Amino acid sequence: MFRRLKLLVRHTLEAAQYACWRGARVIALTDSEVSPLAAVATDVILVHTETPSFFHTMAPAFAAVECLAALVAARRGPDALAALEASERQLADFGIYQQSRRKGS
Repeated sequence: MFRRLKLLVRHTLEAAQYACWRGARVIALTDSEVSPLAAVATDVILVHTETPSFFHTMAPAFAAVECLAALVAARRGPDALAALEASERQLADFGIYQQSRRKGS
């Protein structure tokens, strides 16, 4: 889980706290050692977001997440797919996804 930039998304922090309460190992990807998310996490991975432009970049964080996901999937083997399917069901149960509307509907 990651995201500080200027405002930490409250739901991200709440999800991390919930995961800790459930006994999960929480890995925070953040651009600040003093992020509230870092205080909750078991491990912290710092990613740089600074660029010469006005906007921060999320590319390093996305790359880190992709690497972590690949490592976890490789370690878990066949169980990884079942865990991902369970996660998708849980997200759907929480109403995370917005149903797309077809044109004309």
